Amino acid sequence: MNNWKKKKIMGCFFVLMILLLSFIGCGSHQKENAQKMEYQVGESIIKVSKPAFLYADDEKLLVADTGDNVIYEISDEKKSITSGTVGKKDVYGFSKGGYLDGENEKAKYHSPYGITKFLEGYAVSDRENHVIRYVTKEGVVTLAGNGTAGLLDGIGKESQFHSPAGITTDKSGNLYVADSLNHCIRKIDKAGNVSLYAGGKKGYADGKRSTAKFDTPMGIYCDNERLYITDSQNQRIRMIDLKTEKVTTIAGDASYYEESTLYAGGFLDGKAEQARFDTPTGIVVKNDCIYIADTGNSAIRKIEDGIVSTILQVEEESESIYPAKPIGLAIKENTLYISDSFAGLIYSIPNIQ
Repeated sequence: MNNWKKKKIMGCFFVLMILLLSFIGCGSHQKENAQKMEYQVGESIIKVSKPAFLYADDEKLLVADTGDNVIYEISDEKKSITSGTVGKKDVYGFSKGGYLDGENEKAKYHSPYGITKFLEGYAVSDRENHVIRYVTKEGVVTLAGNGTAGLLDGIGKESQFHSPAGITTDKSGNLYVADSLNHCIRKIDKAGNVSLYAGGKKGYADGKRSTAKFDTPMGIYCDNERLYITDSQNQRIRMIDLKTEKVTTIAGDASYYEESTLYAGGFLDGKAEQARFDTPTGIVVKNDCIYIADTGNSAIRKIEDGIVSTILQVEEESESIYPAKPIGLAIKENTLYISDSFAGLIYSIPNIQ
């Protein structure tokens, strides 16, 4: 067994033991409040349930939590529910999902996953409900999707999605959704019109957005000129130029599993076209640096000037057990925030470039 697999197994084991001890010794009160722990990474660690993607701007840091099925706001090392209600817990300690529009304190989600700024509030990809929700101070409404998994364009609730994941906004206010199990990128304009923007057939192909192929795209980020996408099962980082509408691969190489049409994950730094990833998920861009949550490698990677490097990973014989399963990334000022779905943590790396 090679070193990086050993590290993943050991990291997961230690995280599991810590979570088990916390459930036994800390009780429910500890689950309801944010905690500042002795940090392993960055300046602080906030305990949540099972965080997915993050969103940050100058005012807020928000996390879509698939374990509690709510949207949390993180502020001053404390968490508060900004939308949704924590339902009855199952035997694993996770909240039962639901589907209900209305007042924020009564609304129900089922695996909220991606979140981004939209109009006067925020758009949320509600993954297990197969819809996109719109959240404001007044409450929650369904923006797009009819609640049934499928691939259908249309206006608002006339459309269908299949396990939407990452979501982002361009400078004109259009939404782009990584419609993961439809293997495509969907576009939603401000009027609620849903259209297939790129992909739609499972596979791997660059070129025109109408003929490009993806395999389970998860993360998506817009810098107003380009869309950056983590093509998780193709083990690559893709980009769509919003002007030319061309899809290209900007990092990642992969080989098929033996006797399979699935690409195997790997781990390799260096030139972008030769680098290897294992199920890349979250993605964010700052000052021409692309940061990636390389979930399968328990690592945070960076692409800069055509070179892939690793900025955080569990090291051999290290006391640190993080990151276990990094999923989401967000940047607020000069701090990179990371959501770890397995450990149920939000932690940070300050003073990034």
